[in-house]
This record gives sequence, structure tokens and C-alpha cells, in this order.
Amino acid sequence: MANKDKILATAQKFLQKNNLSRAIKEYLKVIAIDSKDVRSRQKLAELYSRSKNIEEALTHYEVVAAYYADNTFYLKAIAVYKQMQRLVPENLNYTLKLAQLNEQQGLVGNALSEYRALLHAYEVSEENEQAVKILDRMRELDPENITIGIRIAEFYARIGNDALAHESFACVEKQLKQLSSYKQLQNFYEHFMKVWPNDVDIHVGYGLTMVEHGEPLGGVQFLTKLQRQHPEDENVLFALSKGFHQCAEFTHEVECLERLIGWNKQNLDYYLSIFRAALACDDSMKALTYLELGKEFFFAEQRVAEIKPFYEQVRDLLPENRDVLTSLHAVYEQLGEGEKLFDVLSSDLGAEQQSSDGEFGGETFELQDTSPAIASDITFEELEFDTVSNNSVESSQEATFEDISFDLVEEEVASSGEENLFDLNFSDDDVAHVDIQADLEEADFYLQQGLLEEAQQVSQRLATTHPDHSGVVHLKEQIAQRRESAASQAVPDIELNGLSQTTEVSIDLDLGGIDLSLEETNPVESFDFHNSTSDIENSIDELHAETTTELRPELADSQRGVVTVITDDDTESSYNLGIAYKEMGLLDDAIAEFDKAINSPSRKLDCISLKAACYVDQQKFDEAESVLTSGLSDSALTIKDQVLLYYETGLLYEAWHRYADALSSYQVVADNDPQFRSVTVKIGELKILVDDSDMVSETNRVSYL
Repeated sequence: MANKDKILATAQKFLQKNNLSRAIKEYLKVIAIDSKDVRSRQKLAELYSRSKNIEEALTHYEVVAAYYADNTFYLKAIAVYKQMQRLVPENLNYTLKLAQLNEQQGLVGNALSEYRALLHAYEVSEENEQAVKILDRMRELDPENITIGIRIAEFYARIGNDALAHESFACVEKQLKQLSSYKQLQNFYEHFMKVWPNDVDIHVGYGLTMVEHGEPLGGVQFLTKLQRQHPEDENVLFALSKGFHQCAEFTHEVECLERLIGWNKQNLDYYLSIFRAALACDDSMKALTYLELGKEFFFAEQRVAEIKPFYEQVRDLLPENRDVLTSLHAVYEQLGEGEKLFDVLSSDLGAEQQSSDGEFGGETFELQDTSPAIASDITFEELEFDTVSNNSVESSQEATFEDISFDLVEEEVASSGEENLFDLNFSDDDVAHVDIQADLEEADFYLQQGLLEEAQQVSQRLATTHPDHSGVVHLKEQIAQRRESAASQAVPDIELNGLSQTTEVSIDLDLGGIDLSLEETNPVESFDFHNSTSDIENSIDELHAETTTELRPELADSQRGVVTVITDDDTESSYNLGIAYKEMGLLDDAIAEFDKAINSPSRKLDCISLKAACYVDQQKFDEAESVLTSGLSDSALTIKDQVLLYYETGLLYEAWHRYADALSSYQVVADNDPQFRSVTVKIGELKILVDDSDMVSETNRVSYL
């Protein structure tokens, strides 16, 4: 051992003379004597690195890093691998190892940073399968990260795995809907309309987003064009019916739903929608017709409770209709509501008995032939808009339905010259027949469900016809209160810069030949996989970071924008990792870790001192002074804390050769704690260096403590 110490002393002498080759030879002797001397091997690797012998440096660093990792000294292992990564940045094995070690240490943000570097490398080399593996691991670490979900969908699409691509797409879609941000969701659909230009469901989602989040007219226009392209698609037509509903065009909604039921007589959602629409346009007989047509399916699916309120509404409108009373009898009997059943029976106008055709003793239903004539072969050839030419879909918000007519022409009707049932013209008489009580109830329902936009639309419609009605005035007050309450709690609506594109639509209407021409700058035209992520990566990262800012405390990685939740364990790990980086000479990385750990009150002072020391080592004296000055301005510091920072300030000025300032700082320390470290020795040494004329006098010196 004595021989080893002697060799190390000799190596130090050579290092002082900057004789690296002789120092390396001495350290090789030490390793030969004691191969387990990790510190000496690490120093040997550092010397090889300084002498540009990268291969030998990596060989010895590998041994050191493996030792630290195997013995769970993960922070030290991370520091060593970081040094190796700096030497050979193209070696992805080191990046992967760093990611795994950061995971083991619990530094999720750092792990994601390394995984993102790997992802970029695989993307550049077009190793898409490897990229997907990395993305899957990233999603396991941060399952709520929207950016990661979007990238996974893109890469799976790129390698032709559409099932997994759409699965990831659906997950992100669900997350964005939960965030309730229209712009984010709209831009998300726009992007994937480029990825899958032939995927009708994505186009439907885009249209419905417009319909349901403040652009119903634009959504109807978009869905109308889509319906022409896919005339037999149920999802498109159902979405269009929702658009008509949102625009309060219930007659058009009914026509769409009638065709849908003609295609699929067992879809209960279609029935529920047509019940509402028929009642909304005061067509109680049509509502009853479809109630009678669909009730057997609701009974069969044990969903009788869903049709009960509609039958009750129709009964109020048609109190003497025996079909209504008979069906309500069956509904109440099925639901076990005895009192209501008695009420129905007593209202049957003295009838001696129910006819066997009308009773529902079991699950068999003998219905009167009240079914509507549904022609499943009817085609919607055109749905036209007469409106002033707009430059964009969004600008159509300024239009009203008084300016628009919808022509949905069926082949048979058009050829015979008969009147088109879909011709829509608004007149004063139409407005005069608004059922104000039904509308108020509808608005109240929307308010209960938190659907302020829908309630607002009903309110505006009623204000036009009954501005002084007490119920309308009260409704407007309720909406205003809800909006004010929602504004104080809402997550900010964030637009993805760089993704939003304008859809310009110009419509030329020819009622004779029905020639519709559209000129567009539309987000569905083209898509280049290789360039797709470069334009949107930053904006989607901002989407994830900004939309979650209100939901949880987070820290953004200073280099790559990675976001992760901060915990006490994380700050302590960052602090220790910063120290490990500082020892390895990785000063920028050390500063980044101290910036993270500085959020911990127990580590704040240490991080300020260590961060300033890193800047001093880099000869960045201005930055060091700024860090210490900022620290001293904290009013929460104790006298003891300020003494420490003034001592660190003295060290800074001493290294900066500003000896008078250093002496002044040390004197403040001595005035408050003469025993602090070696402050008296420091003062004695500096007094020799500083001229009496340059010294700060005792009367002029200001202590900030």
C-alpha cells in the first residue's frame, strides 16, 4: 500500500507539470497493483480523455460506470455515462443506459430527455420500429403526455400497423376531449386528417368538434360536403343530424334521422334523437309514430325508462290518443310504477277494456300499422347553402339561418318536379310559433348538464321572439352567472401554433343542375411523414405542457422541454446528481440539476452556492455574481444564511481578482461570525494585497445583515 501511495504522489507531481503521458503511466501502475481502485481508474480514464485517447478512456470509464451501477450508486454511474456520452455522442448505447439509470434513480424527466434523444436518432435513421419501442417506454413513464401519444400514432401509421396507430389516436382523442379545448381538438383532427386522408371517422370528428364547440354553421357546411362524398355512411349522416340539431333546424334533423332509421331500425340512438327532434318541431304525431315503431327494441334491450319521458310528453300533447295511453300502460307496468299506471288507466275515457292488440302482457308486441313510409333507397344528392361567399369556414359564424337555405334533393322528388321537403325558408310566422315553455325547459336541461353554449343558443332564439318574458330574462341571468363562474375556473384555451390552417370555401349554387364547386386550402390535401413532426413537435409539446400547467406542479427540462411532476425525492436526486456532475467537471449539467433542486426550501441555499461555484469554475464571474446577488435579496434568509452567501461572494471576488470587494465581503462575515471558516485568515491575506487607499473604510463599509 505504501508503494501505491508513493506512485500516486509521483503521478500528482507529473500532473502539476501537465505531463499527462507520465501521469498516465503512473496510474497504470496503480491499477496493476489494485484493479479495484475505482477512483484511480476513473482518474486514468479522465487523463486518457484529456490526451485525446478516446478508446482507452472509454474502456476504463466502462469499468467504473459498471461498478457504480452494479452497486446501486446510480447518480455516480449517470455522471460517468454522461462523460462517455460527451466523448462519443453518436453511441446510442450510452444514451439508452443513461435513460435506464435515470429511471432507476427516479429522475423521470431526465429519463424522458434521454429517450427523446434516442427517438430523434432513430427517426433520422428511419428505424421506425426502434422508435416505436422507445415511444412505448416513454408512454409507460408518462401516460398522460399527449405529445407521446400523438407520436406513437404517427410511427405506428408509418410502419403500417394501423390497428395500434388508431388505438393510440383514440387515447389522445379521449384525453383532448376531457380537456374540453376546442382549438386543441380541432388542430389534432386537422393533423391526422393529413396522416389518414381517407379515414372518414376522423373527418366526422373534426366536423362534430366544430358543431359542438361554437361553430355549428361551419360544422354543418363541412359535414354537408363530407355527406356528398360518402352518401351511404351512417356516421356522417348522424353527425350531420347533430349539426342540424345544434343549429335548431329540427325539421332537417328529422329528415336525416328518418333515413338513418330506414337503414338501421334497431339503433336506439337514432330513435332517441328523432323523438327529441320531432317534439322540438312540434310534430307530436311523428314523435308518436316513431315511439310506436321503436318501443319493442327498447323493451327488448331493457331500456324502457329512456322512452318513458317522451311518451309522457306526447300524452300531454295528445291526451286522448289511445295508442299513447296503451303504450304508457305497458311502460309503467314494466317499470313497476303502480301509481302512474293507475293514472293512465283512469284516463282511458271510460273504456271498458283494453283491446288485445294494444296490451303488452309479455315481450310480444302487436302494433297498429302506424309505421312511417321509410324509403331506405332515398338518396341525399345535394345539400346546398345559399350564402354570401366566405373566405373560411370560421367566418361563416357571422351568417345566420335567415341567410341560408338547405336543399336536400331526393332523386325521385327532383325528377318528378314535386316540392322538395327540405326547402327551408324562414318567415315571421315560423318564429311566432316558438313553444317558449318547451324551449325554456330545453335550456334548463342544458344548464344542468353544463352545456352553456347550447343554452346560450336557445336563449338568443327566445330573446328574438319574447325579449320581455320573465323566463327568458331569468334564463339570460343564469347563463351570465354560469359563464362568470366558469371563466374563473377554466383551463386556458391554447391554440397549437403552426398547425391551424384555414379552410376556404366558396359555394356556387345552380338550382337547375345543382353544381357545387369548392375551392379549398384544406388540411387534408397532403402529408409528408418525414417532415410532419418537425413542424408540429414544438407546438404539440407546448400543448401538453400548457394544458396541464393548471392541473399539477411541473418542471420543464431546460434542453428538450420534457415535462415531469416534481416531488421531494426528485429534488433531492437532482441535487445529488448535480454534485456528481460537478465532480466530473460536467458543469452545465450540474447547473441544470441545481436549477431543479433549488425549488426545495431545504436545498435552496446549497444550490445557490454550488451553482455560483460552477460559474466560477467556468470563469463566468458575472453569472456567479448575479446568482449570489439574487440569493442575498431573499428577505426570508436568516443571518446565518446571509453569512454563508457573503462568504461565497468573497470567494467569487477573490477568484475574480477583485480583492477590495472580496475583503469587504469577508469583513461583513467576520463582523457577524468571526469564527466562520477561515474568514480571519482570508482578511489578513487580503489586507496585504489591497492598498490602504483602495480599502473600504470602517465607516463607509455597509453591512446588509
